[in-house]
Amino acid sequence: MILKDLIYAKGVLINEKYLASRLGIDIENSPDWEKVKASFADAKYTGVFSDGWDRWWMYKVDNIFEVLSETYLSYLDAKEKVSLFIDILDDVENINYPEPIETQDGTIKNYSYRYWTMCKALKKPMDAKEGFKVYTRQEPKPWQEYEYVSFQALLDVEPLRDKDIRVHPLDKDKFNLAYSKLQS
Repeated sequence: MILKDLIYAKGVLINEKYLASRLGIDIENSPDWEKVKASFADAKYTGVFSDGWDRWWMYKVDNIFEVLSETYLSYLDAKEKVSLFIDILDDVENINYPEPIETQDGTIKNYSYRYWTMCKALKKPMDAKEGFKVYTRQEPKPWQEYEYVSFQALLDVEPLRDKDIRVHPLDKDKFNLAYSKLQS
């Protein structure tokens, strides 16, 4: 139960990719990511299974960010967070924010830099408002969050079928509207 409902799920505990997404940092293009991550060491989960899965307590991440920046994590977009980290953290100069998700031909693009989740299919940071909830057999528990998929990933149906990623019934109308706008 601890693995399934706490460690694997997103919510009160988050993994490194979600941590980077919420902090607005592109891990692959940020050599100083480890230095930023070290600033949140006190938020690291140290309980059962922590030796096998790196996780951070989200409420502690929020608290540490507030102490460092004197503002709330959710108030800033990725560009502002990266700029802030460069200003307030020693020896942090080479970090970058991820660009919004777009189709390979660049015709359909997300616009928000307010990353809070990850596209389940593409494994890229995104704003939940620009995505669609992913259907699961059981609704998330109160301490868990929905997973999201981007519109761009939904346009490429084949990989989604392999991963069994489907739009949640609550977001089907939202998806149908976006898709009909694309067709017109």
